[in-house]
Amino acid sequence: MTITREKEERGRLLLIFSGAACARKHLHGFRDGESRICLEKEILGIQEDEEFSLVWENGAYWIQNEELSEKRAYYYFTRQKERLLLLLSGEQAELKEGEKLILQTGERCRIGNAYQNQIFYDCYSLIEAQMAEILREKEGYVLCPAKAEGIYVNERAVKEESRLCDGDRIDVYGTKGHIVLLLLYRNHQNRKREKQLQGAGTDKRPTDSRKQGKRRK
Repeated sequence: MTITREKEERGRLLLIFSGAACARKHLHGFRDGESRICLEKEILGIQEDEEFSLVWENGAYWIQNEELSEKRAYYYFTRQKERLLLLLSGEQAELKEGEKLILQTGERCRIGNAYQNQIFYDCYSLIEAQMAEILREKEGYVLCPAKAEGIYVNERAVKEESRLCDGDRIDVYGTKGHIVLLLLYRNHQNRKREKQLQGAGTDKRPTDSRKQGKRRK
């Protein structure tokens, strides 16, 4: 298994988290003036489609007359009183390759603000010492959330242990656009073992045929 961070896109990201799902909006095309941010109920799991104005003025983003900054979290309430967490990423001028972490069977990758974690970071008061961990088992990989909120797989909230599949993407509060990307690869030994099993199955048929022939005699 390879855990890596997704390549960063130029500009900034607006990360939007609801209790059911998360989404991201690229802001690199924004210019001076007002723009509308649309929040689709099918994507975020909210009751109704929602939109709000985001203003770029004097070198800053503004929402509902408050500055939207990467230095603090912003909570937006929908018409149905649903609370959404908005996080603004920092400016990214160039694309960078993500860091990689290889897990062997029985190893764990812990995520949180504790220094000993394999993936450690902090984000305001949203992050705990351990937010989640990824465990590699013989049968595959399991995501184990340590907190009831802030963990998403493929943009959907996860609150209990979940088995991971090829290409799953994990979002965690506070990664500021550096999406934790999980790629699962069948290793060379698995391929070799499959070929050996296939070869054994091929060899078995003529052997059985010869045995049957002897019994007929």
